[in-house]
Amino acid sequence: MLNKIKYKEFFLMMGFILCVGIFQYKADKKKYYKYDYKQENNIEEAIDIIHHTFVGSYSKDIVRESLKLLFNKYDIKKNSENYLTISNKLVDYRKLSKGKVREMDIINDILLMPKIDTILLDEVIKLSYKKFSEN
Repeated sequence: MLNKIKYKEFFLMMGFILCVGIFQYKADKKKYYKYDYKQENNIEEAIDIIHHTFVGSYSKDIVRESLKLLFNKYDIKKNSENYLTISNKLVDYRKLSKGKVREMDIINDILLMPKIDTILLDEVIKLSYKKFSEN
C-alpha cells in the first residue's frame, strides 16, 4: 500500500514537472519566435482597401506584391499605416491628373527606374507623376 502511494505521488510529480516544462517551452518559443498575426491582418485589411481604391483591373495579389517590392526597394517598414499613407499619395496624384495617371502606373514606373539613394519615396512618386503628366 505504501509503495502504491509513493508511485502515485511520483507519477503526479512527474506529470506536474512535464506540464511546467511544456508551458515554459511555449513561453520561450513565443519570446524568441514572436509573430504578430494582428499586424499581418491589418496589412491585409489595408491591401483590401487599397485594391478597391486603386483604378484599373489589377488583382489584389499584384497590388500587394507591387507595394511590397516598392517598400523593399526604398527600405520602408511594412505596416498598415505606411501602406495606407503611400497609397493615399498615389490616389491624390491620380485625382490631380483627373484620372489620366493611375496609381499602378506610378508604382510600375518607380519599380523600373533605378533607386536614387538621396531622394525619398515621396519625391520619387512626385517625379514619376510629373513624367506621366507631361506626356
